[in-house]
Order: sequence, then C-alpha cells, then structure tokens
Amino acid sequence: MLRLKGSYGTQGNDNVGYTKVYEDLYTISRVDGEASVTKVFRAAPEVTWEKSNNFNVGIESRFLNKITLNADFFIKETKDMIYSKPLAPSSGSPTSQLVNDIDMKNTGIEFEIGVDIVKNRNLYWNVTLNGTHYKNQLTKLPTDKSDLERYPHGYQSGSYWRQLGGSLYDFYTYEWAGVDEKTGLPLYNKYYNLKEVIDPATGQPQLDAEGNIVYEEVSDQFGEHVKTVNSSSDATLRQTGKSALPKLYGGFSTSLSTHGFDFSASFAYQVGGYTFDSNYQSLMSAGSVGRNWHKDAFNRWTPNNTQTDVPRLQNAFQEANSTSTRWLIDASYISLRNVTIGYTFPERLTQKISMQSLRIFLTGDNLWYLSRRKGLDVRQSFSGATGFTYSALRTVSGGISVTF
Repeated sequence: MLRLKGSYGTQGNDNVGYTKVYEDLYTISRVDGEASVTKVFRAAPEVTWEKSNNFNVGIESRFLNKITLNADFFIKETKDMIYSKPLAPSSGSPTSQLVNDIDMKNTGIEFEIGVDIVKNRNLYWNVTLNGTHYKNQLTKLPTDKSDLERYPHGYQSGSYWRQLGGSLYDFYTYEWAGVDEKTGLPLYNKYYNLKEVIDPATGQPQLDAEGNIVYEEVSDQFGEHVKTVNSSSDATLRQTGKSALPKLYGGFSTSLSTHGFDFSASFAYQVGGYTFDSNYQSLMSAGSVGRNWHKDAFNRWTPNNTQTDVPRLQNAFQEANSTSTRWLIDASYISLRNVTIGYTFPERLTQKISMQSLRIFLTGDNLWYLSRRKGLDVRQSFSGATGFTYSALRTVSGGISVTF
C-alpha cells in the first residue's frame, strides 16, 4: 500500500511574547524624591502578526503487512518576524521599537518507521522509530542590518551571530584555548590583522630603530593571525560554528503483548546541537563565601597538576569562568519517557464476576535521562540557554482498570 499526500497553508502567529504593542506603556517611579511617570514601551502601531507559509508533501506506506513507513518533506517560511529596532538617542526613551523585519525558512524531513517483528495469535511485538531533521535559515535580515558595507558578514545579537543563510541560534562568543601549563591562567584566542602605524607628523608609515615598518594588531574575527591571551577582554568575539539547533531529534518505542501481559517503553533522543551551560559556569567561578563549587574544581591547575583544563583558583579572579566556548556542550541526549507493564485477565474469569474487562498495571514516567554532563538537562529551550529550571518529574504509579 502506498499513499501520497500534500498540503499548503498559511497561518498567523500573535504569540510573540508581547501582549500590548499598539500603545505606549508607562510605569510610575520616583525621581528626585517625587513621583514620576516614565515611558517603558514605545507603541508600535504598524506591527502585524508573524505569518507562516507551510508546504508539506509525503508518503504513507505499508509493506509485507508488517512494515509501516511514513515520510514527509516540509518547508516552512516565516515572514514579518518581530524585531526590536534600535532608535537614535534623539528619539528619547525607550530607545527601541518593535517592527516586522526578519524572515526565515525551515526545510526538513520527518519520518516514522514501524515494524511488527512478531504478529500472531499469541504474541505481538512492535518497534517504532521516528525522527526529524531540518535546516533553519535566515532569509531576510532587519533593514538596519542589511547594509553589506557595514555588515558584510552579518551582525551580533546577544550570544548569537545573525547572517543570511545562517540559523537563528548560531553561537557567537570568545574561543576557549585551554589553560597555560606554566601559570595556570586561562587561555583565549585572539584573531587579528596587522595594520601599519602611521606617523601623524609625516603621514607615512612609522619605522622602528632598525628601519622596519611598525605594525599594530587590529582585532578581527576573520583575522589572518591568531595568538593566545589570558583575558577574555583581550580575546576576539567570534562565530563558533556551533548552533543550538540539533541535527536530528525524535523518539523510539516498543510494545509487546502475550497471554494477557503487555509491556511498552518509549524513549526520546536528540543528536547534535549545543547548549550554553551557564549553571556549570557559575559553579566554576573563583568562589566566594557561601558559594558552592562543582566537583571539577578539584581538577584545577596546581604546580603538581598542570595537565588540566580548569584554571587555577585565585581569590576574586574574574577570568576563572569568563563566558567562552568552554561552556558550550554537546546537547545530544536520550531519555526513557515511559514504561508500562500490565496484565489483562481473561474474559472467562471476568465474566464470572460480571465484568467486561479487568486490567492491573504499573507505569513510570521520566525514569531515566542521559546527557553529556550529569545534572544538565538540555531540553530547557530551543535557544540553547539554561537556567534554574526543574526537569520533568519522575513518577511511578499503578492502578486497576475495570469495565462493567
């Protein structure tokens, strides 16, 4: 059996994180001891819903009466995404205003494969696997960032780098280079180009005592030269080539039933993508009274432990946990979402006590989770950000299902 399917549709999205956009918003605060009304949000009367065009084509099939295959190819184009556009200081406060000024596109595939490994009168065993792979691309940058002379390679937006063809969540930060074995200080990469130093008196290149042209280092993420420095403030912010978006995610499950007994288990997984582990970063600081450290602090640099990636501990040392690629960690994971085991009593027994069916069962949710770092739940956000968020609770329950 083979069935083809396809669809196309357009939809709007008003769930963009703002509840009032068409009028100015104010707050009452105290200025010089007097009550004052301060504008905190600038009205955006031209803002509209974000719009999505969704195209989908796929197949549904079954082979040999035991293998099921469903696959879809999709394209989702999102237009008029909300952007907080910076305004000139002369415009007053607030210094930004919402506009519809970013477009992006998601292109990908989804699949589901199911196999009836055993299917007869006494035993049924099925295994199912599904997954999604997609590519996220920015197809239109904000108008004020589209000048190729000013922004030839894109622009920085917080911890991300935005460019045409790139994703919405490509990380942009300092590049970690390890620990200096001699001093225990952290190392970061500085990328730079060499520029001739011009003598202001002559307008000509400045020469040293030996008659050589003097050059100065100009930091540039695309620089031809690289060296290591001990402070992130001297390093170069750079595109990391790492995105928060996974290469593949989905789930797999199995179900088994025989002679009234039934068993099922379902897993979820993700392959690829990166998470910025800010919680781990905070636990690897220089420390202060009443603060905890991660156990990895035991592996810090000392004169007797120079082969390590943990800098030395030093009171009030700000560079101990500066933001960098050091805290970007592979976001791959696997989790056991549910296990259920049960037993359904035969009808010949239940009919004797005037019941249509009787089943007892035991089920557990969120029983197991494994990621690259113990204690890190990478499922907190699509953006790769982490915070003080509870993971899904582990629960175990049992019950009796009766039908009269």
